[in-house]
Amino acid sequence: MNIEWNHFKTIADGEFCEIEGINIWEYKWKSDYETIFVKDPLYGETKSLNRFWIELPNKKVEFVAGEFSNCVWGIYTKTKKGTEIENNRKIYKEIKGFLDKYFPENYTESKEYDECFHITVYTQEKEESSVWFEFDIGNSELIVGYGISHIHYGKQYGIEISEGLNRLLDFFTAKMKRTDYYKGKVNFKNVYEMKTENGTYENLGTNSILLLYPFWKKATKKITEHSELIKDKNIKSELKKIREQINNVC
Repeated sequence: MNIEWNHFKTIADGEFCEIEGINIWEYKWKSDYETIFVKDPLYGETKSLNRFWIELPNKKVEFVAGEFSNCVWGIYTKTKKGTEIENNRKIYKEIKGFLDKYFPENYTESKEYDECFHITVYTQEKEESSVWFEFDIGNSELIVGYGISHIHYGKQYGIEISEGLNRLLDFFTAKMKRTDYYKGKVNFKNVYEMKTENGTYENLGTNSILLLYPFWKKATKKITEHSELIKDKNIKSELKKIREQINNVC
């Protein structure tokens, strides 16, 4: 059953029905005939209806509708959860569209399961410099990472998704650094950092080996710096528009 839509009204054909301040019968309905499965509020049966929308100069009014019986209509509107999921879809499409437009050779995408996508983004250094994110659209959960270091975002983690999406866009425009620490030939610790606007590095996370390693051997370290994915000012300007959209809808 689709959790994005709630039963709003059961009405006769042409009966007044106000959604978002308008009577839906006074406007032309548009549809791509997407099938939505909903629950009949009276009998509990599964109904197969269609999604419709009305386009106004300043907004689009969406609803699901269909005849329960001759000239008797069931009307469904988006739940709060449904609106959240739709916003997640829009933002994901914006980010993926941005990557398709400017960096089609610099990322890979995989579908983990229904409406959960994993994208890895590379700079010129390729696999050695992967920034990645996994977006579970339906559950409103986002993971943003650089190398092994990563953070979970979502209400269930006490951190808004918008914060994670903004951090992801920061990764696109900042220089990154990974420091590998060794005892002999054993890599026992990795530190991931991002260069900030004032020239200092922000620690993004540390990964350490908890098992035994030759601690008595001489410690050495290897620093790998990765260039920013985006340097062009015009492309950064377009990324700024995506950031504004994120802050408006998430």
